[in-house]
Amino acid sequence: MSCMSSQYFILFSSTILEECKFTQDRIDILLQLYQEKKLFIQILLGNIGTSPPHIVDVDWRLDYYIKSNQLEKVNEPVYLISLKTEVPGKTDLEEVQFSCSLEQLQDFVGKLKDATKCLEKIGQV
Repeated sequence: MSCMSSQYFILFSSTILEECKFTQDRIDILLQLYQEKKLFIQILLGNIGTSPPHIVDVDWRLDYYIKSNQLEKVNEPVYLISLKTEVPGKTDLEEVQFSCSLEQLQDFVGKLKDATKCLEKIGQV
């Protein structure tokens, strides 16, 4: 991290901490700790990687639960979703699986659309 970007980070962090009602003493302590541990933090973050997994494929299936162990009749649709992700540095695809109701699926799709809009805005800057 260059000297200029490090100074920007400290200024930006101070502003955020002030907005979160941190006292100036606590802000100074946190920023001092950051300066002391900056190299260690950078090494740890470098081990995590620079890119999150990318969703490359989606499979889904609609099941219909008729009854369960607890209830005689359920009569409710359940969507089984499988997201195939590509992780940078790995050759095999990883799979994330979950099940959800129609309402949860609609909420998930809405959040994905919101995330897409945010990324499009960032890309235009």
